[in-house]
Amino acid sequence: MIEVFLIFLPAYVANSFPVILGGSVPIDELIGARVFGKHKTLLGFVSGISAGIITAYLISPYTPLPFREAFMLGIITAIGAIVGDLVGSYIKRRYGMKEGSEFLLDHIFFIVVAVSFVLAVNREVINLVDALLFIALTFFIHKGANIVAHRTGLKSVPW
Repeated sequence: MIEVFLIFLPAYVANSFPVILGGSVPIDELIGARVFGKHKTLLGFVSGISAGIITAYLISPYTPLPFREAFMLGIITAIGAIVGDLVGSYIKRRYGMKEGSEFLLDHIFFIVVAVSFVLAVNREVINLVDALLFIALTFFIHKGANIVAHRTGLKSVPW
């Protein structure tokens, strides 16, 4: 399971880095429509994917996969995490949920999409049972990380 965690570490970094770095221009302002909400910013999008790619590069030698394959999968998980986070926000907006309200998708959708992206390109990296276990484990990891981020002032809400 540690090998699986290493493959998906870039997704966790990509998902958390925008919170650490802070905000900028909301993506909604750039596209001229309320689609994702004010907390989804261009800086968050770019920095999340960039931090995920850097993480993928740094951890790739420590995975059981060849460097190039591990690096490419890391990039895919980082992009999947950011896409999943944006899609989760989009769904919240479509259901009329206000920004900052807690929603299950906030805790797991980033990793669901990252896992889906990996399964689409390489079904040998993670099997379905491990994927479901990993997604369930991510719920608790994400909840804990959000509580820490809230207590340290990085987030305004503990979810």
